[in-house]
Order: sequence, then structure tokens, then C-alpha cells
Amino acid sequence: MGIDRLAFEVQLRRPRLREIVMPHFHGVAGSLQGFWITGLACLLWPASGFAQQTSWTNAAPGPFWDLPANWSAGAPTSSSTDALLGAFDTTLRSGSFSVGSLSGTGTLTMPGGELSIAQEATVGALEVQGGSFSGGGTLTAGSLVWRSGSLGPDVFDQPAVILIVNGTASIQGPMSLGLGFSTRAVSLLGDSTWEDCAGVIDGEGRLYVGASGVLHDRALSSPHRFDSGYGGLVIAGQYEKTGASTTSFSGQYFANSGSFAVNEGAVSVFGFPGASWVNTGTVRLAGGDYDVTLFRGSFLNTGRVDVDAGRMNVSVGGNGGLISSSGDWSVGAGGTLVFTGDILQQRFDPAVFDGGTMSVDGLVQFSSGRFEFRGSATLSAPGRVEVLDGAELVLPGASTLGALKIARPYVFTADYPPVVIGYGLSSVEVDGALSVGTLEWADGHLQTQGPVTVSGQALLTQDPDLLSWLQSMDDAGKRMDVAFTFNGGAIWDGNSDLYGQGSIRVGPGAVFEDRTRVIETPGVVRVARVDNDGVWLKTGAGHSRIESAFFNRGTVHVLDAGELEFTGALDNAGTLQATRSRLVVAGPLAQLDAVSGVLSGGRYVMRDGRIVLAGNSAPIVDNRADVVLDGPSARLLRATPAGEVDALSSLARNAGALTLRHGAELHTAAAQMTNEGRLVVDDAALIVGPAAGTGVFRQQGAAAATWLDGVIRADRFSFEAGVFGAGGDGTIGTAWLDGVMADFGPALVFDVDIAGAGQADLVFTPGAATLQGTLSLDFSGTVAPGTYRIFVAEDGVAGRFSSLESELGPRYQLSAVYGDTYVDLSISAVPEPAAAMQLLAGLGLIGMLHAGRTRRRAGPVAPRLRRD
Repeated sequence: MGIDRLAFEVQLRRPRLREIVMPHFHGVAGSLQGFWITGLACLLWPASGFAQQTSWTNAAPGPFWDLPANWSAGAPTSSSTDALLGAFDTTLRSGSFSVGSLSGTGTLTMPGGELSIAQEATVGALEVQGGSFSGGGTLTAGSLVWRSGSLGPDVFDQPAVILIVNGTASIQGPMSLGLGFSTRAVSLLGDSTWEDCAGVIDGEGRLYVGASGVLHDRALSSPHRFDSGYGGLVIAGQYEKTGASTTSFSGQYFANSGSFAVNEGAVSVFGFPGASWVNTGTVRLAGGDYDVTLFRGSFLNTGRVDVDAGRMNVSVGGNGGLISSSGDWSVGAGGTLVFTGDILQQRFDPAVFDGGTMSVDGLVQFSSGRFEFRGSATLSAPGRVEVLDGAELVLPGASTLGALKIARPYVFTADYPPVVIGYGLSSVEVDGALSVGTLEWADGHLQTQGPVTVSGQALLTQDPDLLSWLQSMDDAGKRMDVAFTFNGGAIWDGNSDLYGQGSIRVGPGAVFEDRTRVIETPGVVRVARVDNDGVWLKTGAGHSRIESAFFNRGTVHVLDAGELEFTGALDNAGTLQATRSRLVVAGPLAQLDAVSGVLSGGRYVMRDGRIVLAGNSAPIVDNRADVVLDGPSARLLRATPAGEVDALSSLARNAGALTLRHGAELHTAAAQMTNEGRLVVDDAALIVGPAAGTGVFRQQGAAAATWLDGVIRADRFSFEAGVFGAGGDGTIGTAWLDGVMADFGPALVFDVDIAGAGQADLVFTPGAATLQGTLSLDFSGTVAPGTYRIFVAEDGVAGRFSSLESELGPRYQLSAVYGDTYVDLSISAVPEPAAAMQLLAGLGLIGMLHAGRTRRRAGPVAPRLRRD
């Protein structure tokens, strides 16, 4: 075979190699020797260990890779070719090219075509407008503008290219990472921007921001999306999210060892099974939302997370899901941090905070799952903590929270359409004392090892629809096994019983409001002890029962409500008040001696309402308490086998305070009633005697006082000492002593108030009266001289007041004028000296008076001598 024949066969067998090699041998292409050398090179080169090299010549009319004249040894089409671009700016617009390595300091622009890189490639700048890469090598660019394109083909057996950008990068359109499963598909090491409307980055591999890099994510008007089944996002430098739209990341690995900041809009992270989210740096929310959702994945924080503003959601569910943190958390006043776990899985594998501090000025919410703070980890929350949807929160020691909410049971369902099969209640466990500003305790449990103190308002509620489910599980109600102190007031809806071995205390100035509504069962309080130093206010229309020992130093008020019943021991050193309602003391009352019938203390106010003393059957014969009957329906009752009767129907002595107002009426069957305390009858009636008005009303003791602007009906009245007056103390009124005889003793002060012309107290009796004691006059307003009738006894007045007292000075002359059946008060002004002289001058008597005074001073006047 000749040389020409050999060369021809080489050309036939290796047409592709001929195209590559022949352009480099133009000078000898026509000789047989040239063909031999060329053919030999083509035969030997693939088997050799040396790479072919081709350099950019820039000899073609345009900077395009597909023009043969631009290459010294032909365009690179082999994975063993070294392509040298120098400082030229080149464009790969179409075709497929392959290099083992590529180097250049100019700009490589790719509006189309494909470049396979087997090893290393370096360019000064890279602009991808629609081309694609492959080969599994590494492409390093000084800067990047990416408008569209792919770093790898969409097939699993063809590796993608790793892209490293040392300088600025601008991602302006969709980017495909291919299916190369690279741990760093794109590495941004400089100042980079993910521009608005850039669209989607998808494929397999990770987007990495190096320690010196910054990624500005500007999703302003449309969302950004990073979709990867096995890739993720890794930040060693800085990530800054701005713009109102959402950026979403999906994949397997999300890690931050640098700074990750969400300033606007939202960032959403979704991890597939086995995914992990790891923070060893700083995550900061200055606004917007950051949502991390992992299914059967792990969430790990050993760095710092600052939610200064906006909302961060961490949701981990499914078998194998894990939340673990030994780092620090900070939630600003405008921030919200939400953890959502798996209510079933995390009972056995809880979320654990075993180090660092969680400082909350805003809101932290724990939803489903179990969340445990252990060891040195602390939750410091001047802000708000919410435990919802069946979540369990465990705190290792004494805790102080600004606000705590326990609510929203988890609903278990089955079948489709779903059918409710049960509920999981939220709970908080504190291994020590708990102090909170406000407490919202709905469906759930609160268990502490120390006392609970609520400085603000507490809301104690339960969904009544849950009761049928929870009663059998002993979950209904609020179990209180420690001391609960409500210093800022509380609202209780009555749907949940308050029970346990602990106690309840209502602080001074606080209001505990019972809003029990009408349901089949009453609202029940059955803790060991209740101390009320504020106001226990019942407003609900349902029946409430307090089975606890109750110590009242404040006020218990039933206001336009259903019945409030005390079945435990009641110690009332404060006030019991029923306003158009019913209050029943079914248990023993410490202030009432059932044997002697002495009501020794406390205040009992009935404003058209009723207080029933059902636990003590003896009538009250001696009142040393403060009793107010206000209104025609006001009654203080006691229970008897025959029914409820007036508890004061045998009252014989009042050494405390007894007030009857606005149509109230009290009839005591005692033959004599003695007042040694304070008695006020205002537009009301007091009737004494076994038969109406047949008894004796007696007042004795210097401290006794009776103020009457109504009627006292008795056969005889004996006011021996103290104070008696019509109206009130300082107010005008008319007193009716409806009896045969009224005696006013020498130690009595008979008080009369005068408010101006024609306005004075009046005491009236149809019987006779004997007057002694002191007439005391109190003036209010302008003093008007005149005559005032202050007492009338139709059967005659005997005796006189022994003295008259008034705060008026010597300018007025006061005197009592006694008639057969009345006493008038005369008031006249005493003229001042200057005024008296003016009066006499007006009468022409000043000279006469002056002359008379002179004569009395000098004696008789000697006759005057006449001069003739």
C-alpha cells in the first residue's frame, strides 16, 4: 500500500479528527509527506497522555466560536483539549464544544450552544444568555451576568458544571443547575444580585455564597424560586432579601455560617425527607416573613437568630423530625417567632433547647409537638408566649413572662370526610414559680412547682363543646395545685371548673369576674382555699358554686346574674352584695353564731337582691355587722324547713350598722329593738313589735346614731343617748316616728340640718313627746333668718332641750320656740355696731341717744344765765 493510499484510508476512517487536525498543517497539505504526518498524528494522538491545545486567533470576522478561523488548531471538541482564549472577548452562539481546560481573561458570552468542561475553565467575565454547560468540571469567572441557561443537562448520567464567580454576579433570568448533585453548583464569592423578575433557579446542587460574598435577593415585583430535590442554599457570607415578593427554596440542605437577613417580603424554605437546616451564624429578620418547613428533617441552631420585626415560622413534622438549639434567639417588640412540631412524634422525640437564651419582647408561639428547655437554656419573655394546638412547653426553672396563652386543642380526625375522634390539649410545665403579666388559659393545662402570680388580667375559658370529650379523660377544667394570685383581675367563663389542691387569691383592686352562662351544670370552684382581697364579681346568668373555703376581705358582688352559692366555709370580713340577684351561703358563715344568733362582722348589701344564709338556721337577733337593704325586693333571708324567711325577723339589737333604703321594709317581731350602732332609714320603713308597731324602739350608748328619712313604727320610742336626726347626716329629710310616745333623753343630740330659707329637717310623731338633751344645728348654704318648724308631736310636747349648739357665730341669734305640739327654730341677725348707728340715724335718734349718754356721763346740767 502506498503513502497516498494510507493517507486516504486515514481520512476515511477518522473524518472528525481530520477536521480538527488538518487546519494546523496548511503548508504541507498537498504533499504525500504532509498527509503521512497528519495521518500519523491523528492515529497516535488519542492514545497519548498529552492534551491537544488550541488558541484563539481572532482571525474570523466575528468573535464566534463556530468560525474555524478563530482557532489556531480548530475549535475545541474534545474533553482533552486545552483552549486558550487569552484576553479576547468571545461568543459561543451555537454548536457543541468540549474542553478539558479553558483559560481566558476576557468575556465569554453564551447566547446559545453548549460547552462541556471536563476539568477547569477560567474566564475574566461570563455572560450567559441561553447556552448550556456540561462535563462535571469547574468554571471560574471573574464576574457573571446570567440571563438564561443551564449548568448541566436534564439527565442524571451527564454531570453538570460547577460555577464559581469571584467578583460581581447578576442573575437576571432562569438558571438550571442540571442534575449533577454538586455540593456547590454555584459559588458566589463577590457582590452578587439576584435581580427582580429573574425567575427560577432549579436543578440539583447547592447555591453557595462564600465568606467574602454577598447575595442581594431583590424579589420586588415577582417571586424568586430555587427548586432542587437534593440541593439547597449555603451562606458563608451575607444574604440580604429585599422586595415585597417571596423567594422560595426547596431542597435537602440549608446552612448559614455567615449572615442571613430578610428585610422585606418573604423567604420560604421547604426541605424534603432527610433535609437539614443548620445555623451557626446569624439569621436576622428586619421585616417580612421567613418560613422554614422540614418534613422528616432536622432544624439545628447553634448560632443566633434575631427576629427584630416580621415573622419567622419553623415547622418540623413527620417521623424523624428534629428541632435542636443551643444558640441564642431574640424576638423584638415587632417580631413573631412560631415553632410547629409534630404532636405525635415529638411526644417521644421533643424539640430541645439545651443552651443559650431565648429573649422575647414580641411573640413566640409553640404549636403542636413538645418543646423542652433544658440545662442552661432560658426563656426570658417580657413579651408574649403562646402554646397552641396541643403543644407542650417545658421550662426548667422559675420563669417570668410578659404574657402567656394556652389554647386551641389539637383535633384528631379519621376517615373522609373527617370525623373528630379526640383532642390533644396544650400544656405548660414550669419547674418552679411562674410570674406572668397577662394569662389566657383556655383548653389546656398549666402545671408549676411554685406559685403562679398574674400581675395583669387573666382569662380562664374552655370550649364547652369539648366537655363531653374531656370529662372522661379528667382533662376538663383548670387544675390548680399551687397558689394562684390574680393581681390584675380575671375573667372566668364558668365552662371550666377551677379545682385542685392549691389556692386562688384576688389581689387588692383586682376584679375576678364570673361569667358562667346557663348550661346543664354549674361553674364550680373547688380549690383548697380562695382569698379575695379585691372584687369577686358574678355577672353570668348561670349558676355558680364555690366549694372552697372562702376568705373574703374585699367584695363579693352578684350583679344582675344567676345564683352564686357558697357550699364551703365562708369567712366574710369584707362585703357580700347581691344586686337584683341571689347569693346563697349554704355552708357555715364565720361571722354568724347559729346558737346565739349574733352576726358579728362583715358587710351585707342587698340592692333589690337577696342574700340567703342557708347554712345557719338560727335567726339573727344581734347585728354587729353592716347590713344594707336597698329596694323593695331586698331581703336577708335564712333557710328553714318551711322555706326561706327573713333572717332579721327577730332582730333585737343593732350594734353594727343597719341601712334601709328606697322602699325597703324590715319588720322585727322583737318586743324591743335596741340601737347601739348606726341606723339609717331612707325612704324605707322599720317596724318593731310582735304585731306591727307594738314594740319598743330604744337607742342607747354614746356611739349610737339614727338617721331617719322614712318611717319607724313602734309603740314607744326612747332615744337615751347618741345622735338622732331627720334625713341623713348633713342632708335634709322628714322623719316619721309612728308611735304613741317618744322620749328624747338628756344624753341625746337632736340633730337638725338647715339648708336655706324654708329648708330644714322635720321630725313628726302622731303621739306625744318629751324633750331633753342637746339641740344641734348644722347649716349648709346661705343662712336665712326666719322661723323653721323642726318638730311636731300631735299629742303634745313636754320638756325643753337643755342646750342649743351651732357653728354660727354671734352675728345670729338662735332660739327654740316651744308650742303645745311643735318646736320652731327662730333665726335672727344681730346688727353690727356700724349698721346699728346707721339705722338710728335714719330714725333721727342719734342726737337724742348721744345727748342721753352725755347726760348720764356728766350728771345734771346747770341752768344757763341770761344776758339782758
